Amino acid sequence: MTATKAEQARHKELATFAHSQVRRAVLEWVRQTGAEIIRRPVIRGRDDCGALDDAGPVDGLVAARAIELQARKSVRDYCCDAREAGMGWKKIGELLNLELEAERQDISVAEAAYDIAAGPCDSHWAQTYGRSFLWTCGSCGAVIGDEGPERWPGDFRRGHGKGCRRLAAEIRAYNRQAGA
Repeated sequence: MTATKAEQARHKELATFAHSQVRRAVLEWVRQTGAEIIRRPVIRGRDDCGALDDAGPVDGLVAARAIELQARKSVRDYCCDAREAGMGWKKIGELLNLELEAERQDISVAEAAYDIAAGPCDSHWAQTYGRSFLWTCGSCGAVIGDEGPERWPGDFRRGHGKGCRRLAAEIRAYNRQAGA
């Protein structure tokens, strides 16, 4: 599914907003901690367009990485919220704009979304304990150990309560799609 021009414009606008917010957060952290503040050109390599306050390279790097890691955690938290609200992995992947990433890796958009939520397959945790993404089913109230979108839900959505309507609906949808 290709994004419309309006969706592309919205993603670009959001990316610009996010960039300015990250810069603002880094600079605020630097000011609060007394770390190094430098002046740099508004446009790198051009001294004729004004200057702005920025974090020094060391403190900026450390602060930006901390923000990146917390942003990733927030994405996983919102993936959990979306699954709990009944959203499927494919829809989550589309909202995360993962179509090109999925194509590059030769996987489905749903699997790309799951990879972001569950973390890398080759991580120590995944190799030691297995790879699963936990969320709470709104239908049966149980904590679900979701092992990914490409597997039969009856085996790989561990934790649903007996007679869970959501699990039954997911199995019916999976079977319909598999039969198509």
